[in-house]
Amino acid sequence: MEEAASFLKPDADCERRNDDDDDKIDIYESASIFLEEGLANDKYDVHPKTRKEVRAYRLCHNHAFWIIEVVAPLGLVLLALFEQPTTVNGLPVWGKVIIELVFACTIFTLLGVRARWLGLKRLLQQKRIIVNAVILFALLLDGLVELIQGKHHPRYLRCLRPVLFFDAYYASGLRRIVRDIVYSLRPIVDMLILVFFFLTISSLFAFFLFSEIGDDLYFQTFRGSFVQMFVLLTTSNHPDIMMVEYDYHPYSALFFNVFLLVGLYLLLNLFLAVVYGTFGDQEKDKFRKLYLHKRAGLMLAFNMIVKDKTVMNFEQFKSLMKFARPRMNNVEVLCIFKAIDEDDSGGIQINEFCGFFSYTTMRWTPLKKGRQGGRWYDSKRCPRQLAKLGKLVRRIVEHDYFQYLVGFIILCNLVALIFEAVSTTDPVSQSHMFGVVDEIFLVLYCIELALKVFGQGPKLFFHDFWNWFDLAIVVVSIVGEVGEAVSDDGKGNGLSSFVYLRPLRLIRLFALRKRYRDILFALWVVMPRMGYMLLLLFSIYYFFAIIGMEVFHGVLYKGVFNNDTKTIPETFAYLIDYYDGVGPGRYYNINFDNILRSFETLFILTVVNNWYVIMDAYTYLCGEAARAFFIIFYLISLVIVTIVVSFVLDSFAAMDAEQKENARLSQDNNSELKERRVTLTAQDLNHAPSYRDPSENVFLYIGMRKRNKDDLNLQLYKDDIPGWCAEYDAALKDGGASMNVVAALKAVKRRSRLSAAYAPPPSNDGGENSASVTVPLKDM
Repeated sequence: MEEAASFLKPDADCERRNDDDDDKIDIYESASIFLEEGLANDKYDVHPKTRKEVRAYRLCHNHAFWIIEVVAPLGLVLLALFEQPTTVNGLPVWGKVIIELVFACTIFTLLGVRARWLGLKRLLQQKRIIVNAVILFALLLDGLVELIQGKHHPRYLRCLRPVLFFDAYYASGLRRIVRDIVYSLRPIVDMLILVFFFLTISSLFAFFLFSEIGDDLYFQTFRGSFVQMFVLLTTSNHPDIMMVEYDYHPYSALFFNVFLLVGLYLLLNLFLAVVYGTFGDQEKDKFRKLYLHKRAGLMLAFNMIVKDKTVMNFEQFKSLMKFARPRMNNVEVLCIFKAIDEDDSGGIQINEFCGFFSYTTMRWTPLKKGRQGGRWYDSKRCPRQLAKLGKLVRRIVEHDYFQYLVGFIILCNLVALIFEAVSTTDPVSQSHMFGVVDEIFLVLYCIELALKVFGQGPKLFFHDFWNWFDLAIVVVSIVGEVGEAVSDDGKGNGLSSFVYLRPLRLIRLFALRKRYRDILFALWVVMPRMGYMLLLLFSIYYFFAIIGMEVFHGVLYKGVFNNDTKTIPETFAYLIDYYDGVGPGRYYNINFDNILRSFETLFILTVVNNWYVIMDAYTYLCGEAARAFFIIFYLISLVIVTIVVSFVLDSFAAMDAEQKENARLSQDNNSELKERRVTLTAQDLNHAPSYRDPSENVFLYIGMRKRNKDDLNLQLYKDDIPGWCAEYDAALKDGGASMNVVAALKAVKRRSRLSAAYAPPPSNDGGENSASVTVPLKDM
């Protein structure tokens, strides 16, 4: 590569301007901003063109600004710990209100900084900005009223505080999920209407069939029938609901069985299928838009730098990286250039440049010749006999029989732990015998780890997640054993509590079977996106927790029903056993007296086991309208939990598609890391690294990064991506000379909104627009 021969020479002057005007920004800085806008999904029509606009852009695009975007709403949310009804006392009303005003004013200040970048007119055109401003203004007004009164008053608007999270940069995944849910609401609501229609018909049947039974407590009214059938759909009151009818008419069980078969196993599973299909379509459509948006940013940056040419040379790429990745050293920049330049032509074309994001997030490290695997015994300085021993140990630990032996030892450990749990009657006298057995297994695990480190080498050993897991469990076990050994009274100390983590060793059984490893790998890859799901669930919990505290605070307490046995209706008489404070009758702790107890109560309602007991208690004490709170929460949590399941299914579908592709290509690429190797010559580097042997002139560098959900989506939608690119290219070509990349992207989005079904246009067979290409799947 001729361009790289002067790689470590003094840098060329990169401060070239478009013209002599000092207010103009460098073309490479402008191109780097296009790349940032592509990743952040910012609109390209607000791209900064002057130095003043760049300063305003940088104010809104830095980690300090993004952290404040999260900290300020988080402070408002956590303020519920100190507000009435409070969990943590110590702050007066005026102190809490002042803290709230500080956080709210901070968010208003952030909006002002954004207005400096976007302009007030563009800022007010964003719907979520308007929503946040209205919520903030309402919270400020509500807080001022409380400050003037000097005491707490019902503040239902606090439940909207988590909405302020949605506008943060770090919550882009959360906004994406909420947007997908909103766009998926129509089929979801249709299915909920179908479920409620089925409930209504079934409730009518139950009322007419069983209302004449005198001993029945559930079906005397249609309203009671509907509530009980709704609870039955969650299986929480089965079979109690049908015991009286079953006693009078045994054939009545057929009605309840048919109801559960149709409602629980058919309609709710159909609901899951509809949500999975609809949410999956929305995820696919959003991924398509993000894919094309990033592609447009790459094309804008490329065209700005190369202008009328078709190839970006190394000097241009190096100048771009000074702004796009300023912390990267020269060798890393060269590695990225070589990785992108797949045909080794000495220049990057537009289709190769589209792999920019994939390689610039990698961490590049050198690999010494003969030590690509990180094995210490491959070094020429290692004694021959010791190297032979190391290679022998490596063959042993990598052999299938060694894995079978490790699995057998783990199974024996499982049997020993079960036998200890079953047969132990006197823990003090039998602890020594079982302790010896546990120490034997611990020694075997230590020998296994030592053999792996010796045979595979430290670098390769620590490259595997399961080796890290094994090492952590063994170290924790050793700490626990040492804690028991040094205890004075023989009962152990704080360190000895680590011994109780011994069953975690059994998780290693999952690493022995490839299918289990694939499942855990898929969960690992989607974990960041699952975090956004949990954040959405937290926001919903917070919403209902605040409302629950304002409405139901202080209603339940120990023995609340015991003093009312004469007037309590027979339908609610069973609640006495749940709230009498004797034995299991401690349901009075499941309440909305503070934010933490409210969250626990809502989680119990989500699980739905005995949730009707809580609902009936609040219904009797607060009125029939209280049922609406619990039923609405159940329906919303049902939708969210179903979407979480759908998301996991979608991730496993992507994982399965990748595994089939790897099987077809005879590859094993189910690592949590994505790798790319490049070869550099002495001419590329212009001088050799210090550890280089004088006879060597070739250097191998490896780049690694964590794989993510987008990597799985690229594999899942690999057949659709060429069509997306063809549609975009067709829009770019049909617009003629006046059509630019941004206008083409808008045209594609408008076309996707007008048509429910996507039909890819004919592919562009080359022609006038040399920058319009179908990006290979592996490059994005």
